Amino acid sequence: CKCRRLRVTIDHNGSREYHVVRFDDEEGGYALTGPISNPRTPHKERILSAVSPARVSISNGTPVVCHGLKNAAHLNGEVGDCTSFDEKTGRHAVQFEDKRLKSALVKRTNLIILLDIPDKK
Repeated sequence: CKCRRLRVTIDHNGSREYHVVRFDDEEGGYALTGPISNPRTPHKERILSAVSPARVSISNGTPVVCHGLKNAAHLNGEVGDCTSFDEKTGRHAVQFEDKRLKSALVKRTNLIILLDIPDKK
């Protein structure tokens, strides 16, 4: 698998940028390292664990997988990229890798940021 190091913004003592290290299934949250400064000072960065997915902002182009959908259960496990955020509905537009699937508006709580990008089939 290819790995991407994603930079995300969370509201932790003010909006700051962090790198996503992993998603912890047991804790139900992300492990992040940061905050990221410019220029970077890794010795000042620390690991935050179990950061709720609802606190992590997803930017356009971020790879995600859908989970926990009830009305569109057929999309659970499907990989795609966030293409925009719909302010009106509070949902992210996701364009799926499987081109047979139509893009969908998905709540933030039903998206997990992908860190290990599966090879294309």
